[in-house]
Amino acid sequence: MKKVGKGAIVLVVLLAGYLLLGLLAWLVPDRPVRHHIEQTLASGDMGEDYPKAIMHDDYGLYPYTMDD
Repeated sequence: MKKVGKGAIVLVVLLAGYLLLGLLAWLVPDRPVRHHIEQTLASGDMGEDYPKAIMHDDYGLYPYTMDD
């Protein structure tokens, strides 16, 4: 019974750490990336080489799904 309790505590600690790291990753600011994409769209001819999969409705463009 003692080992089950330790295992449950380890599981809870790992889940809490996973959730905390996910929250920290979500809080990373993405404004510089969005600003760079807006500048690139406004100033250049991307042709077919620009990675369209990262552009979506936030930038006034149509949603794009990568074709596997």
